[in-house]
Amino acid sequence: MPPRPRSNASRLSSAAMATSPPASRRPPRRNSKNFSTPIPRSTRTIASLKSIERLTMNLRKMFAWPVLAVLALGVPLAAQTKPATAPAYEPAPGEIFIDSTDTVAIKTQGKVTTGRTLADAPPPIGGSFLSLGTWSKANTGDRRVTITPNLPAAGDYEVHLRWVTISNYHGLAKKFPLTIVTADGTFKYTISQQAGNIWAYLGTYRFEAGQKGSVTLSDEDSVGVITMDAIKFVPVKLDRSPIKKHYPQPAGVNADFDKLRRRVVDAIATPSDVDESDHEVSQTIASENLQAHLWWQTMNRDPAAKTLWHDTRAPDNTGGNNTWEPYKRIRAMAKAYVYASPKYGFGQRMVANKQLRDDILLGLDWLNKNAFNETTKNPAGAAWFGNEIGIPRDIAETINLMYTEVPEELRQRNILAIKNMTVDPRKFYIKAFPSTGANRLWLCQVHIYLALLEHDPERMKLAVSGLDEPLTTVDRAAVVELENKKKKGSLDGFHADGSFIQHGHLPYFTGYGHSMLTAIGSIVGLVADSPWAVDPAKQRVVAGWFFNGVEPMFYNGTAFARQMGRGISMEHGQYSGGMAGTRVSAIKLLPLMAPEDAARTKSIIKYWALENPYKTKLGDLNAYAIERTIVSDPAIKPATRPIAARVFHNSDFVVMHRPGFAAALSMSSTRIATHECIWTANRRGWYQGDGMLMIHTPDLYRYVRDYWPTVNPYRLAGTTVDTQPRKDGEDGGGNSGALSKSPWAGGVEHQRRAASASMLLMAQESSLTAKKSWFFFGDEIICLGSDINASDDRTIETIVENAALNDAGDNAFTVNDAVKSAQLGWSEDLVATRSAHLAGSMPGSDMGFYFPQPTDLKALREKREATWNVIYRMNDITPVSRNYLTMLIDHGKSPKNASYAYVILPGASSTQTKTYADKPPVEVLANTADVHAVRHRTLNLTGVQFWTPGSKIAGIKAAEKCAVLVEETSDKIVISISDPTQLQQKLTLEMDAKAAKVVAADSAVKVESLSPLKLVVNAAASNGRTFTVELSK
Repeated sequence: MPPRPRSNASRLSSAAMATSPPASRRPPRRNSKNFSTPIPRSTRTIASLKSIERLTMNLRKMFAWPVLAVLALGVPLAAQTKPATAPAYEPAPGEIFIDSTDTVAIKTQGKVTTGRTLADAPPPIGGSFLSLGTWSKANTGDRRVTITPNLPAAGDYEVHLRWVTISNYHGLAKKFPLTIVTADGTFKYTISQQAGNIWAYLGTYRFEAGQKGSVTLSDEDSVGVITMDAIKFVPVKLDRSPIKKHYPQPAGVNADFDKLRRRVVDAIATPSDVDESDHEVSQTIASENLQAHLWWQTMNRDPAAKTLWHDTRAPDNTGGNNTWEPYKRIRAMAKAYVYASPKYGFGQRMVANKQLRDDILLGLDWLNKNAFNETTKNPAGAAWFGNEIGIPRDIAETINLMYTEVPEELRQRNILAIKNMTVDPRKFYIKAFPSTGANRLWLCQVHIYLALLEHDPERMKLAVSGLDEPLTTVDRAAVVELENKKKKGSLDGFHADGSFIQHGHLPYFTGYGHSMLTAIGSIVGLVADSPWAVDPAKQRVVAGWFFNGVEPMFYNGTAFARQMGRGISMEHGQYSGGMAGTRVSAIKLLPLMAPEDAARTKSIIKYWALENPYKTKLGDLNAYAIERTIVSDPAIKPATRPIAARVFHNSDFVVMHRPGFAAALSMSSTRIATHECIWTANRRGWYQGDGMLMIHTPDLYRYVRDYWPTVNPYRLAGTTVDTQPRKDGEDGGGNSGALSKSPWAGGVEHQRRAASASMLLMAQESSLTAKKSWFFFGDEIICLGSDINASDDRTIETIVENAALNDAGDNAFTVNDAVKSAQLGWSEDLVATRSAHLAGSMPGSDMGFYFPQPTDLKALREKREATWNVIYRMNDITPVSRNYLTMLIDHGKSPKNASYAYVILPGASSTQTKTYADKPPVEVLANTADVHAVRHRTLNLTGVQFWTPGSKIAGIKAAEKCAVLVEETSDKIVISISDPTQLQQKLTLEMDAKAAKVVAADSAVKVESLSPLKLVVNAAASNGRTFTVELSK
């Protein structure tokens, strides 16, 4: 075989590289029946692969399988070996070439195997390659291949990595971590190997002489097989002089549109004012540039190709994700065409590169002709988002980036393709029903980009007017009144209490709420100082939303699970919990706020940035630069953790923030659904809205680190459940959980120092009903349940606790002063329990429990194993496990009038728990079908849930169903009252007490008598909010 041609790029100076395209510029040769991919000339037509290719083709015909049968059996890829003639490789002068057979420079860890051929891939250089993992089995995360070159001199070196790839094969890694250790620090990337058989350019870095630098491939958090064929380090002299952004924009054609288009380009491309000396900034830019360059290198340029990239399926003219993915790649390439960093060699290769420009235009043209155009159909289903928002946005952003360099005919064809999917940002394509919330804002962005492309002032006006509804606080009562009149209304958006609703009946701040706020900030900022600027008075509303509804939704760097919707089932977001996106949205909102509100928000941003226990990073470089400025400003003092009790009555959600913990209660009703399950996400969320009580402590991993796939979904703490087997959420279909048949879910907050909540549980597909209450008093949470009834001959359970344990699973567990077994697999019936204590996994995370009446419990210590894929089909299939301790009350089969009562003491030590149990400051006054009532002697608080009108307890009588909190001292009485059903017109309360005068009262409260005390509340259209009156004695 002739020697492989030397790489011209390895000899070029940085100046020459600026105009040279990547390697493999020749048109690709078709190497399978229905696919083509670029294959280097020296490795084409390998005779020794013919028998394998024939077998592959036969199997494809027989079974429609795209890979060898042995692969389908889960045999390691590296084991598919067959002698083959390896291509020769002649290193260029000065080049450090390392083949996979080099045992001196290459060190492996874990099960790394060697192979010689891989289905229809060309033979590897040197005759073999290294393989990490198998395609049909989960990667373990313990495999590594580390290459340490012995460099003769310090200086700049290009790094090129080669791996083998099979055509039409999706078993290779869609993502894997790659780490490069350089003289300037460590760079961590996540890249795909599903397209390869090329020398992939990883960047140019400074290395010290000797063996001080390295490149590591790992299967940690990877999906699929990773291969390593060879690597080379090419010495160069890299000119790192700043490179100006390439703005292919007109000047002076239309000042308003051109100004806004330049803002768009600057926002999409790397912002001009970011500091590239900051390693996080540098890492982020380099990561984006590397991936864009890899897409460019592996792009299929054959006009007869059935797809643009080796790992994307051929389109079927229905859009969707198969079509959206290549548009994302084209956009990434266009972004790098405008600006890529010169620090690591990408800017010199990509910015204003004519070949890159031509390939971007080729991609836009090919996709328009073959995948997405004015004839594309938009089928109902999961494809809608890509078709109406994702693809149009990426097309419009790409053309705005490339503006004057996109031929008019190509631009017009793409504009028609966008208009085919979205005509009006206020409406969806399918059935033309109104767009709402975050979806509305994303559609507005698409139409703003369209207006910029066409210089269309009317479309720009239409797009900006689409912000009117999202910038309006939702009034549930008004929406209900509209619907009663057979008119359309929407509950999506922010409500006066701070609740954010999306999809009509789901609390959903992370994923949709912060995205909506980010989009509002981006759009308002974009059109500022233009004919379409948004009225500042309209903008100011965002500050109230932020303080009321955003700040309270986070604890220890993550959002409460109920606010994540189906996102809690997505493995990639388990540690961020929407925090990074929320920090970005807060920064985007600063220009919209009044100065005093902006100052307060900056303090919160600083607190979040400094706390950040999971080290989540901002993907938005402009926001990151602003955050760094805020953090480094000594005049801005970080906010402190909020200490407050909040009832979000528009979302059936309650939060209690205390110095050592935070509690979050999730309920459901005729207004709010139990959970969301769409497109196989959150398939086992059945009970997440049935009184799930999550108590966050200093234990950072209590609800992360694989909690959601491993926790028993039938036993979520706080819930009372019918133990019948449940079906997983639909595959390929969508539903948003289920609304309850009961309107009762809500509560009352008392001057944000205490709260009480209740729900009438009417279980799904079951006869189970129960009256459940929670009283959030100081550092205690009192949980009551009564009137628990069922008739299905199935066991009913109330889950007191289901706590994730440490890695050994041996957290000390004490019941009635007796230490229980620390062995996994232990279980016991605990008779007449008065107190229990579970040691935490981190300081301050202990949990104490007190039972006012001796209670029989069942307890279990177990290891639970599952995969993330079980709760969301797009997740990894790697087995994960956690250890748990569960405490529950078994009400038996078909219970009648069963009940429970217990007190949770977050953070209490075993000594503090015992002391509390010996002399409890709380007293359960009633736990009946008519009334739930608790008195806290130390706090002078009495909380009552009046289930039955006309009931009386502790000298308090309610004429209607309601929730009441009363604080009475020697000189004052403070009463807080609400309607958890949201159906009452008025609330009447009488007390066996005397008052001298009214100190303060809500306008809807009328005090009819001071002695005895009687008040009437106009609760019509109150949506369950709290009314308060304070009286002096």
